[in-house]
Amino acid sequence: MNEVYVIAGLILLTAGMIDFLWTTLWLESGAGPITRCLSAWLWKGCRKISGDHAKVLSTAGPLLLCLTLVIWISLFWSGWVLIFSSDPHSLIGTQSKEPASWSDRIYFTGYVMFTLGNGDLAPNGDLWRLVTVLETAQGLLTITFSVTYLISVLSAVNQKRSFAQSVLSLGHDGTEIVQTAWNGKDF
Repeated sequence: MNEVYVIAGLILLTAGMIDFLWTTLWLESGAGPITRCLSAWLWKGCRKISGDHAKVLSTAGPLLLCLTLVIWISLFWSGWVLIFSSDPHSLIGTQSKEPASWSDRIYFTGYVMFTLGNGDLAPNGDLWRLVTVLETAQGLLTITFSVTYLISVLSAVNQKRSFAQSVLSLGHDGTEIVQTAWNGKDF
């Protein structure tokens, strides 16, 4: 077993899980460390490219949501690939009984993480079966929490837009708002 692969895989999984849980569950603190750095980098890049143009900057939020999900998936997927690659015999072909290649491990960890479970590769031994179950549980947790997180973020954005529209409907400046609200006697 290659311990370097195991340690590197665990580091990626831990970093991803800390950022993932921090961002999706810890409401008071905002984004996790990786997501926070990604947000700052993306915002600075969008401001520099756009020259602070509002239309371009309005794409930063959706872009950040997508990139955050891609980063989390990449960290988790890479971590599991490294862990399964620590033992050349961790996975075998179900028909050929041959050890899995690197591309097979990438494929296997992907379909296990997304709970697809095709069955053309199988974990070899009790330890690797247990690791596969852990990956599936982590994948299911990630998918569920990610969808929930996206729904809550998009709901908050829609609520903000609705409020902004209701304020804008009163008038474009203070004078117009007062004129709209005045009925001749009171506000």
